[in-house]
Amino acid sequence: MPDSSVTDEFDARYDGQRLVTVCSTDHLHQLIDRGRREWVDEELWLGRLIRTSSQREMRHADLAAVGRRASLTPEQLGRVLAWNSHHHAPLDSLPGGQLLVTTRTTPDDDPRRQRPR
Repeated sequence: MPDSSVTDEFDARYDGQRLVTVCSTDHLHQLIDRGRREWVDEELWLGRLIRTSSQREMRHADLAAVGRRASLTPEQLGRVLAWNSHHHAPLDSLPGGQLLVTTRTTPDDDPRRQRPR
């Protein structure tokens, strides 16, 4: 069934899919409908950031690099940060040490990365 809170530890093809056991076709359709109604893209993307940040080579990489490795656009990364900051239990950082700062909407807005004019 669709579930945006699920990311597979090893294979991104299984992200967003929860295996369930059902007793009937009607029950299956109810669960699928519920999964679709409750789906939150930003939740899935945060899970992908968490998985990517956990990779050895991404430890202590900057958040923009983790986002790129997780196949997120700068816009999606900004949406994840905003969603996380308003979530009932926001994360302060990723497993690789990246802080989930919401003062900037995208990594490109970081003044340290802008060229002088």
